[in-house]
Amino acid sequence: MNKRWYITCGIVFLSLFLYVGYRIYNHLKDIPSPSASTSMVSDIVSQNVIEITSSGFYPAVMTIKAGDSVTWVNKDNQVHQIDSNPHPIDNAYPPLNSIDLLQPGEYKTLTFPKTGNFGYHDFLHPKIQGIVVVK
Repeated sequence: MNKRWYITCGIVFLSLFLYVGYRIYNHLKDIPSPSASTSMVSDIVSQNVIEITSSGFYPAVMTIKAGDSVTWVNKDNQVHQIDSNPHPIDNAYPPLNSIDLLQPGEYKTLTFPKTGNFGYHDFLHPKIQGIVVVK
């Protein structure tokens, strides 16, 4: 293959690498969120709990009533980041983006005031997905 092809591939790879780095950097900023509360697992008391482990969300589908809250608990030893679907745009239900980063042992809670099906994923591990069904 010629030198021009290698240079083109290098530029494409570098551009993709910079774009992904920029997206992750923007998600790692500490932005205060009035709609999600944070604490440590030892303080948690909730009926609607979704556990985050290395194998995914449990349960992957949570059904609640309008006005109920859901709490995501990071039981893994890695950081996870909850964002609305679709990845990487994260714009189907923006309040889910307020959950943002969860350190190991941390949890955050979000209230769902309206009915609907709200898909979400772990931005740092996009194959990990879940749905909150609000009736």
